[in-house]
Amino acid sequence: MKSDPEEILEKQEKFQTYLPVFVFIILMFILEIVQIQKATSLVISVFVSFFIYGIMAAKLKETYGKQAEFKPLNLFLGLLTIMMVIIIGVAILHWLQLAHVNFRWILFFIALLLYFIILFRAVHTLHQLKQSFSGKEIKRPNK
Repeated sequence: MKSDPEEILEKQEKFQTYLPVFVFIILMFILEIVQIQKATSLVISVFVSFFIYGIMAAKLKETYGKQAEFKPLNLFLGLLTIMMVIIIGVAILHWLQLAHVNFRWILFFIALLLYFIILFRAVHTLHQLKQSFSGKEIKRPNK
């Protein structure tokens, strides 16, 4: 039972699209095994996933240059930067123990949840831009 080469390429492209999310999860798992403080592992994982998304966005901008409009991409890069700064601020609260432990974890959970929502939307937007620039038809879910 052989797979169609086009099918394999599509699966590989889908994996590459969600690479920042996978890297975040894998890095959190590895840092949990090493037993680094949770706040530190969250900051490291957020930074690495943001960095990978930034590289993917820069590669797309470099590939298609001035022929395309990148406002949505720039918006999500800005939002992810703001969320990264907020997560670092919450981590500083955690490291210095400036607030009650429950309050710190609630802040971390909310910041992380918002970061994931923005990251998934950013990855989806990057994928749509990549498909529209390459001339492929954008697949929409059936309603």
